[in-house]
Amino acid sequence: MALVRKSSPARNTLFEFDSPVLWTAAAWCFALICWMFTPDSVVYYFIPNGRYFSFSSMAFFTLCFLFFWIGLSIGTRFVRKHENRRILLSACWQNPASANKLLGRVMVVCAFMVLIGAACQLMHTVLILAGRAQEFDFEAVLTYRRVYGDSAIQGITIFKFIALPGFVLATIGSMVSEKCKMRGPTKKFRVLQLISLVIPGFSAMLGTRLIALMWVVPFCYLKLGFVYRLQNNPRPFKHLIKTAFIMIVVFCTLYSAGHYLRHYKRVLSGQTSVMTYARDAEGFYGYTFLTFLSYPFRTINNGLVVVDHFDHHSYLWRSLRWLYSGFGIEKLDPGDLIHGAKENMMLLDYVGLAYFGATNASLPGYLFIDLGWLALIMILLLGVFVGVFYHLWQKTALLGWVVMPIMITPLLDSWRTDVFFRSVTMVCIFSAIAAGLYVEKKCRSIWQRELNRIVWR
Repeated sequence: MALVRKSSPARNTLFEFDSPVLWTAAAWCFALICWMFTPDSVVYYFIPNGRYFSFSSMAFFTLCFLFFWIGLSIGTRFVRKHENRRILLSACWQNPASANKLLGRVMVVCAFMVLIGAACQLMHTVLILAGRAQEFDFEAVLTYRRVYGDSAIQGITIFKFIALPGFVLATIGSMVSEKCKMRGPTKKFRVLQLISLVIPGFSAMLGTRLIALMWVVPFCYLKLGFVYRLQNNPRPFKHLIKTAFIMIVVFCTLYSAGHYLRHYKRVLSGQTSVMTYARDAEGFYGYTFLTFLSYPFRTINNGLVVVDHFDHHSYLWRSLRWLYSGFGIEKLDPGDLIHGAKENMMLLDYVGLAYFGATNASLPGYLFIDLGWLALIMILLLGVFVGVFYHLWQKTALLGWVVMPIMITPLLDSWRTDVFFRSVTMVCIFSAIAAGLYVEKKCRSIWQRELNRIVWR
C-alpha cells in the first residue's frame, strides 16, 4: 500500500527554483548575452547587416515565455485530479519491501529498453561500416562520419534512442537500490547504465554533441532530484554549484572535441584555413571560443528576423517533423508550403539578414515559420504537456521521474533548435511514458494480489 500512498516528502523550500521555466530562461539568458557581446568580426562575417532587433520580434519571444509559463501552470493543475493513482518514489525510499517490488519490474523494462537500443546502435554501425572491418579504427570512424550521419535506417536509427529512457530507469533503480542497501540490483542497474552509453559514446566520437548531452543532463537532473526532493538536503547550493560546474565542464569538453574533429583537425593538416574572423585568435582555444559565440548569435538573430519577415507560413513543417522523419515522408509538401518557407530563408540569407545555411532559428523561431503568431498556442500546449510531468516530478511520482529528466535537455536547447519536436526526442518521451505506465500497472497488480490474499486469509 505504501507504493500508492498520498503522502509526499516535506518540501525543500530551498529548491523551489527548480522549474522548467527558470531552467529554460537561464539557458536563453546565456544565449542572449552571447548574442549581445559577440565580437563584430564574427557578427559581420556571418551576417553582413549585423545584429537584428525589433520590438515586434522581442515581443513575440517575450510572449513565448509568458504562454509557456501559463501552460505550465495549467498542466500542473490538470494532473492533480489523477495524482493519487501514481506510484511515489518517496514511499519506496522509506520502505525497502516496497522498493524491492518496484525495482523488480523496473529491472525488466530497463533491461529490455537498454539492450534493444544498444542492439540497434550496433546494427546501425555494422551496416554503415560493412566491408571495412579491417579499417575500423578511430581515423576510419572520423572518415565515415558524414556517411554515418547522412544514413537513416528506418526502425534502427531512431529506435536505438529508447536506450535513453532505459538509462533514466537504470539511474533511478541504482539510486533507490543503493539507498535500500541492495547490492545485487545496484550492480545490475549500473551495468545497464554503462551499456546504454554506447549510443552517446559513439555519437560523441563522431563529433555529435547533443546526443551525449541527452544522457548527461538527465543524469545530473536526477542527481539533483534525489538530493533535494527525496533526501531533502538542507544545503542545496553547494551541490547545485558542483553539478552546474560538472555540466559546464562536460559541455565545454564535448563542444571542443566536436570542433576539433569537425574543423580544427583539417586546419592543422592544411586542408582548410582559419576563418577570417579568428585571424587574431588562431590558437585552438581562442578559435573554439569565437566559433562557439557564433552559434547563439546566429540562432537568436535568425529567430528575431523570421518574426518580421515571414508572412506566408509552412504550418506543421517543423512542429510535426518528428512524424515526417520518423516515417520517412519528409519529402511530402502539400501546396509547396515547405518549399516556399525554405526559399524565404534562402532569400534572407542572400540579403544578409540571416544565416540559415548552417544554423537554426530556435524553437520559437521555427514555430513562427510554421504558424506565425499562432505559434503562441503551440507554446501554450507545450507548457501544458511539460506541466503535467513536472507536477509528477515534484510529487516524486515514478512516471514524472522517468519523463521529466528527458524533457529538460530539449528545453535547455530551445534557444538553438526545435529538437523538442524531432523524432529523437519524441521517441524518447513516448517510450518513457509507456515504460512508466507499464511499471505502475504491474506494481499495482502485485499490490492488489497481495491485498486480496490478506483479505481471503
